[in-house]
Amino acid sequence: MKRIKRRMAGIILIVMLLTILLSPGSFSAWADKTDDAADDEFDISAIIDNGDDVIVVPAEDSADPIVPAEDSADPIVPDENITDEESPYKVGDIITFGKYEQDGNEENGKEDIEWQVLKVEENRVLVVSKYAIDCQPYNTENKNVTWENCSLRSWLNNDFKNNAFSPEEQGKIPEVTVVNEGNPYYGTSGGNDTQDQIFCLSLNEIESLIGYNWYDDENMYGYGQKMIAEPTAYAIERGAYSSEINEGNYALLKDYGFDDDIKGCIGCRWWLRSPAFDNKNAGDVDCTGLAGKICGSFTT
Repeated sequence: MKRIKRRMAGIILIVMLLTILLSPGSFSAWADKTDDAADDEFDISAIIDNGDDVIVVPAEDSADPIVPAEDSADPIVPDENITDEESPYKVGDIITFGKYEQDGNEENGKEDIEWQVLKVEENRVLVVSKYAIDCQPYNTENKNVTWENCSLRSWLNNDFKNNAFSPEEQGKIPEVTVVNEGNPYYGTSGGNDTQDQIFCLSLNEIESLIGYNWYDDENMYGYGQKMIAEPTAYAIERGAYSSEINEGNYALLKDYGFDDDIKGCIGCRWWLRSPAFDNKNAGDVDCTGLAGKICGSFTT
């Protein structure tokens, strides 16, 4: 067994890469179809942490298919006249929905939240926040926890939702079934499936919806340029750990297929909802786009 562990410096705070589902009249970790779609380079933002602890250990691939929040507790009736081909959105498009403090200057009010389309499904689109917009721990207590009962899930679907979206906008976010798979190598439980409006991505979802530039099948980890998340000024003020991709980083990353224009970009660490090698650790993505079934950080 191979283990790579960086020591943690204090409490880990994280920023979120928010996932939402929207449909023609509803927005959720799947999102509504607005008229603000625009082409943009894929840049994913999420939950970040200000610790420096990363644990890398072998894990097995999961044969289970990824099911990203497809079933709705309050079912959305698809418009049968709209097909994926006819949808006004495509993967990679940017839409705006809701407002949240981002530039660190609260006197000028909240800024529009930008979301990137990850998946188009009938009359719904799965979107993720383009930037890492806040800093939160996965769980406020140091104990075994799953996505179902972690403090981050509660914060996203209550505090954040009420802060970022008007009552009318909240009505456009459908509640969907989120499948919580366990860690197949360690046997760490992912807990029960949940009904959420806003959630973090899973290990399988980042692989299928974002993708790696390079992946080690034996040790189950890899690097993905599109997984690098840029934090907002507000997230950094809140304690988000971030780092610039410098020449030293790029000397390694270019061998994994990263483009030259990644140099100078600011990346941060962000949470996944999947468990790591035990239930006091959750999956995450680091500042350089390192992720995988063997990677994780302490939840507090």
